[in-house]
This record gives sequence, structure tokens and C-alpha cells, in this order.
Amino acid sequence: MYAFPSFELIQKNGKFKKHLLRYDRWKNNYSCFFRGKIEILEDFIDTTINSTSLEPDQTIEGLIEYIEYQLKLEDMGVYYYFRSNTRYYCKKKTLPILSSALLLEDNLKKESQMCKKLAMHYRIAKLYFPSIKDKEIFIQLFYAVYVPSLIDEIEKKHGVNITLEFENYHETYKFLKKKGYVDYYFKTMVKETINALPEIDHWIDKNVKKFREEIKKKAVPYKFTPKYKYLDKEQRNAVKETINKFRK
Repeated sequence: MYAFPSFELIQKNGKFKKHLLRYDRWKNNYSCFFRGKIEILEDFIDTTINSTSLEPDQTIEGLIEYIEYQLKLEDMGVYYYFRSNTRYYCKKKTLPILSSALLLEDNLKKESQMCKKLAMHYRIAKLYFPSIKDKEIFIQLFYAVYVPSLIDEIEKKHGVNITLEFENYHETYKFLKKKGYVDYYFKTMVKETINALPEIDHWIDKNVKKFREEIKKKAVPYKFTPKYKYLDKEQRNAVKETINKFRK
């Protein structure tokens, strides 16, 4: 979800603390999960081991690193749940948390009130990453959720298409600050979002049973099984050697 898994956090002024390239971001997501910084690992990447494309890294070394990560997941005894081209990994005790998060994700588009939509995003973030600070969450949600919701309004009121007019988030921030949107969000919308959380939590408790039953039924202990038919001879040998070393 957005930048949260990799902790590639954007600052309030639109500048990044540290910008990670795609493959480094993918590796950092796994690293955060292995170190217990996140409760649930999402993996959207199709790799050679499960498809025809050699991602996330077009090298034998990258493939081996991917295999090692999968074997470590297996060794940790995590559970695996798959849907909509997304792999979810978590401990068995975390499956109810995954159920609540997916319930919220499935209903985000149905919610029209911005404060409630933000509250749903906030709760998802806290379910996935309980140690992340509220300040960081609301900055991320400002750029990921609130700013995109302003695109039509700003174009009508100010004749500016913020998706095309500005080269980066920092320039967007300066424009929004000048027009009063930044102060409104952090002084008003954040408070309304926090106030909406009890209602969102009550809604989760009332509706999550179906999701918990589905995930309990379909989630299984993760067992890594490579699909060698997608690999050439050199890749197959590298995979077999890596697995044999790990499973000795």
C-alpha cells in the first residue's frame, strides 16, 4: 500500500527522505517483514519462478536472492494467501488482521466521505504497520489519497491540472499551501479522520466474519515450489543449488 511497506516516506513538503529504486524497494519490503517491522507482506511481483518474466532483477544473482527470500518465508512458518495477483504472507496469528485489512481495501471505493475514506486507509496502515507514527501516516495519506481527490476541484477553481503542471510533489505542495489546502487538511481533515475511526472499527467488527472464514479456509502454510519450466538451464541449476544449500 503506497510507500508504507518500504518506509520510503515522503515528507510534508513533498520531498522524499530516501528514494528507493523499484528492486531496492521490493527487497526492503521483505527486509521489513523479516525484521518484524510490518505484520503482513504483500508481494505484487511476478517472478521467473512463477511466471515467464525474470523479475524483480534480470540477473542470476537477483533470481537467487528471490529464492533465498522465499525459502526464508518457508522457514519462518508463515501462512500464504493469494488473490487478485497479490500474494499475502503473515503469521498464523495475524490472519484475522489480514481479514480486517482486506475487508477495508475491498470497500474503499464505495466510501464517498473523505474523512471516512481516510479513516479506512489509516486503519489499514495501522493493521499492516502498527509501529508507524500517526504523523507519518497522515503525511502519506495527504499525497496518496487527499491530493488526488482535489484534481477536478482545483482545475475548475484555479484552472490548474496538478497532475501535469508540477514536476514533483514539492512544487505541488507549495501550490496547495498557497491555496490553503495544506492547512485545511492537517488542521481539519486529520481531526475529522480521527473522529471517524470508532465508526470504522465498529463497521469492521460487524462485517469481518465472512472474510475471516474465507481466509482461514484458503490460507495455507507457505511451501516454496519452483516452476522450473520457465527457467533456462543456468537458472535451473542456480535455483536447485540454492534450495539444496538452504534445506540441508
